[in-house]
Amino acid sequence: MKNNILIFTLVGVLCLTNQHVFCQIFKEEPPVSFLYNMRTEIERHNLDVQITKVGDNARTQIIDNETVVISDPIIGELFDVSININNRGRWTTLDNKNNGDKIWQMQIDSKAGSYMMLIFDDFYLPKGSKLFVYSADRTQVLGAFTEENNVPSRQFTTPPLKTNSIVVEYFQPYYVKEQPKLNLQSVGLIDDSFTNVSGTRNFGTSANCMINAMCPQYNGWCNQRRSVALIFRVFTDINQIRLCSGSLLTNERRDGTPFFLTAFHCADRDGNGSISQAELNEVRNWAFVFNYQSPDCVNPPIEPPLVFFISGATYLNGIGNSGTDYALLQLDRKPPANFNAYYNGWTNDSGDMTNTGVTVHHPAADIKKISEWARVNSHTNLWEVRWTAGSAQPGSSGAPLFNSSGFVVGQCSYGNNQVCLNTERTNYGRFNRSWHNYGLCNELNPNGSHSGSYQIWVSSTGGEETCRQDWIFNNCNDLHTSANVSFLNPSTVGTRQYDGVYNARNQITAENTTIQSGTTVMFEAGNQIVLGPGFHAVAGSTFTARIGDCEFGCGNGKSEGSNDNSYEMVIFDSRNNPNAIESDEDSENESKSFSFTIYPNPTNGFLTVDYTLYVVAPICIELYNIFGHRVKLLLPQQTQNAGDYSIQTSVTDLRPDTYIIKVTSDNQVESKQVVIN
Repeated sequence: MKNNILIFTLVGVLCLTNQHVFCQIFKEEPPVSFLYNMRTEIERHNLDVQITKVGDNARTQIIDNETVVISDPIIGELFDVSININNRGRWTTLDNKNNGDKIWQMQIDSKAGSYMMLIFDDFYLPKGSKLFVYSADRTQVLGAFTEENNVPSRQFTTPPLKTNSIVVEYFQPYYVKEQPKLNLQSVGLIDDSFTNVSGTRNFGTSANCMINAMCPQYNGWCNQRRSVALIFRVFTDINQIRLCSGSLLTNERRDGTPFFLTAFHCADRDGNGSISQAELNEVRNWAFVFNYQSPDCVNPPIEPPLVFFISGATYLNGIGNSGTDYALLQLDRKPPANFNAYYNGWTNDSGDMTNTGVTVHHPAADIKKISEWARVNSHTNLWEVRWTAGSAQPGSSGAPLFNSSGFVVGQCSYGNNQVCLNTERTNYGRFNRSWHNYGLCNELNPNGSHSGSYQIWVSSTGGEETCRQDWIFNNCNDLHTSANVSFLNPSTVGTRQYDGVYNARNQITAENTTIQSGTTVMFEAGNQIVLGPGFHAVAGSTFTARIGDCEFGCGNGKSEGSNDNSYEMVIFDSRNNPNAIESDEDSENESKSFSFTIYPNPTNGFLTVDYTLYVVAPICIELYNIFGHRVKLLLPQQTQNAGDYSIQTSVTDLRPDTYIIKVTSDNQVESKQVVIN
C-alpha cells in the first residue's frame, strides 16, 4: 500500500464512506444476491421473438458532388418489454441484521441472437441504492450503478452482454425511503449468425487484413488509440441497433469536456441530410464503449469485456452530405480515471495534412484496429486516402484520421467497399473545413475571438490526459465546471475540469482557492493532497478529497476484474459537514496522530488491531461491510495517552466477505481492508 498523506487543518468532521463516488461510471462489485448466495426463483420474461432486421443498410448519397454508397450495417433489433419494478419482477427481503434491506430481480430470456442489451426510458436511482445487470450464469456483471448514473433525460443504455438470459437486480437498503424509477423500455438482441461481413457483430469478424491496434509496431500511436470508442447506436423509433466509431477531442480550454467526434451520417439514420428532433433524442440512447481491444497483437481467444462504457450523449453540431459529414457530440459523462482515455489533439490548418498517417477504428464492430494510409486526393470537403496497411469497412464510419504528427485531421465518411484491395479508396471529412466553414470552432473554442463560421484563423491543439501527474491550484475561485465561468487561457494555473473531478497520480495542491457554495469538486490523488493557506470550502459546497490512483499514459485501461484491492479512503466530504472548512499557515506542519496494523489477514477466527497513538487523543475503531454499514464497534471513542495498544475480537459470527477497518482520531481517518474466510 502506498504511503497516503493528507496535509491540512479542518474545522468540522472527517468521514469515511464506501459509497460510489461520482467520478466513476460504475463500481465493479458483486451483486448483493451473490454475496448472500441467493438462489430463490426469479420471475422470468420469455422474449419469444425472431431477429429479422439485420444486414447492411446501404444507401446512396451525394457527397462533395459525387454519388456514393454509404454502408450503415444494422446489427440488432429492439423489442418492447415495458418492464418496471411496479408491474413485474420479484421483491425479496434479506435475512440480515439490517432488517428491511430489499432486492428486486427480473430475468429476461431469449433464444434469438447471441447478445442482449437493455434500454431504460425512465431511470432514476435514489442515493444509497444500487442496480446490477448480469448474465443468468453470473459470468458477466455490469454494476453497481448508483445515483451518480442519473441524468436529466432519465435515459440509460447498457452495452451488450454475450448471453441469452439477462438479469436486472435492484438493491434498496433499509434506510433508503425514496422510490426508484426503473422502466425497461426495450431489450436489444444482437445477432452473429448471418454471413454478411458488413453486418456481422461477432467478435473477430472484421476483414482479414485488419491489424490489432495494440500491435507493438504501433506503440507510437498509444495515446491516439486510447481515444477511440465503439458506438452502439440505438434507435428506439425504428427498433434497430447500428454501429459506428468515433473519438474524444480536447478543446482549447482543456477543461475535460467530453467532446466526441463521429460522422454525421451515424446520427442521420434516415439519410435525409438533416437531424430531426427524434434523431436528437435517440443519441441519448447510444452506448460508447472504450478499451474494447486485444491486450497485444494476437486476437484473444475470448472476447474482451465491454464494461468501459458511457451511456448517452448530446448532439451539438454537424453537417451532412452538403459538407464534411461530421457530427460533434458531448458524452453524458466524462470517462473516469480508470478508463485511461485520451482527448485527441487536432489541427484546423489544411497545411498540416500530411501524406501518410493512420486511423484507429472498429470495423464490423470488431475489437480496435489500426490502419495506415497514404494521401491520394484533396477534395473540397474531403480527404481521399488509400490503404497501405489494413483497411476500412462498415463500422469504421466516424473514426478519426490522424496525420503523421498524431493530430486529428478528419473523420471517416465513406469508401468504395473494396475492402483489403489495393484499389480501395476511403474519404474522410476535412477537419479544417468543419472548423472554418461548418461551425466546429463554436464548440471547441467558444470564447475565442476567431470563433464563428468562415474564419481563416488556424491552430493546432495537443491532446490531453484524463489523469495527470500533479494538479496545482493557486488563486482560483471556481473549480466546479467550465460552464459557469469565463474563459481561462490553457496555460493558466487552475484550469478547470469539466465536472470538477481532478485526478492525479501523485499530488494535488491548492492554495488561495475557494470551493463555492452550490458547486461540487473532488480531489483524487495517488499519494498526497495538500490544502494550503487560503483554501476555503464554503458552506453549501460539496468538496471531497480522496486518496486513489488513476491510470496515466499509454496503459490499456484497467480490465474487468482487475481491482487492485486498494481501499477507497475519503479524507473529507463536506456533504457531511454543514460548516466551512479552511486551512491555515500551520497546515503543512500537521502530523499523523496514529498508525495501525491488522492481522491475520485473511482471518477465519480472531482479528487483532495493533495501533500506536503519537499524542493524547480520542480514538475510535470500527468494522464496516462493503456497503458502508457498521457491523462491529471494536473500540468505542475514548481518549488515550500516547503509546502502543492492541485489541482483539472474534469474527466467527460474520459471514465470509471483505470488510473495512476504520480508525478515527482527531482530524485523521484511515482504513484498511480485511478478508474474513
